[in-house]
Amino acid sequence: MGEVSKTVGQWIVNNFGWSVILFLFLFSLFFEFSKIKLNPISALFRRIGNAFTAGLKKDIADLKEDTNQKITELEKKTSRELKEIKESSAANCNAMKAKLAEIEEQADLQSAARIKSHVFNFAKECYRKEKHTKKDFANLFEENQQYEALVKKYGWKNDCYTEDFAYIRHVYRECLKHNDFQSTEI
Repeated sequence: MGEVSKTVGQWIVNNFGWSVILFLFLFSLFFEFSKIKLNPISALFRRIGNAFTAGLKKDIADLKEDTNQKITELEKKTSRELKEIKESSAANCNAMKAKLAEIEEQADLQSAARIKSHVFNFAKECYRKEKHTKKDFANLFEENQQYEALVKKYGWKNDCYTEDFAYIRHVYRECLKHNDFQSTEI
C-alpha cells in the first residue's frame, strides 16, 4: 500500500494542475460552490434530460405557436362578428325608433281628431242654445290643453277649431256671469 501512495504522490507532484482539477471534480461531486457552480452530476443529468426532452420541447413550442395563432384568428373573427351584430342592432334600433315615432304620430293624430270632433259637437250644441254642466266645460278645457300641446308639437294649423273654441269660452263666461249651467241632477 505504501508503494501505491508513493506512486500517487509522485504523480500528484509531477501533474499538479491535473491533480487540482481532479481534486475539484471529486470534491464537487459532493458539494456545490455558491460562486462557482461546478456540479458535474447536475450538469450531466441536465444534458441527459435535455437530450430526452428535446423533441417534446419542440412539440410544445409548436403547439403553443399553433394555439396562439388559433386564438388570434378566433379573436379577429369574434371581433368582426361582434361589430356586425352591433351594426345590425343599431340599424334595427333606428328602424324601431322611426316606426315608434310613426305610431306615436298616428296615435296623436287620432287623439287630436277625437278632441276636435268633441269641440265641434260641443260648439254646435252651444249654437243651438243647449245647456251644459260646469264639469262638461272643465272637461273640454282640459282636452283643449292636450290638443294645443299636440298642435305645438307638430306645428299644425287650426283656424276653425280656434274660432269654435273661442265661442265655447264666450258661452262659458256668459254661463258664469249668469250662473246659467245645466243642473248636474238628471
